[in-house]
Amino acid sequence: MDINDSLPGSPGAYALLLHLAKEISLKVGSLGIHRFPEGLFVYIGSAMGPGGVRARVQRHLRPETEKRPHWHIDRLTALTEIRAVWWLTGKTNIECQWASALEKIGTRTPPKFGASDCRCPGHLIYLGKTGVEELAWSITNEMATITPGRICLNQSSA
Repeated sequence: MDINDSLPGSPGAYALLLHLAKEISLKVGSLGIHRFPEGLFVYIGSAMGPGGVRARVQRHLRPETEKRPHWHIDRLTALTEIRAVWWLTGKTNIECQWASALEKIGTRTPPKFGASDCRCPGHLIYLGKTGVEELAWSITNEMATITPGRICLNQSSA
């Protein structure tokens, strides 16, 4: 199945499961330099513009050399492997609700990452580095029960 055929072209919200192979320090726009530990992260974003979820996720999947960094997440996706994507279509902004739900099992880091256009503490959740991938897949499967569209891009272990 080609992911381009699976992603909806309508507005919505999406979440990326990212794997960072080693700890890094990274300048994230006006947020400054932050440390990102090795492990799994979930980034939650909105896709309300032209092309909807399909356009936004395709941008994240493109190599760094094919896009100019614009959003906070662009700096991180250049250094991570995207393991899974899930989404919900509609014009309701739910990314802050998703981030709050996922914060119950992880840590928002750094503050305001991906949330410069809202009042929530951030849209990047660190899940940890050991024994967490199975939990992340459980979350993905659980979210599938409330999220009509979900696709797993890569289920290989870290």
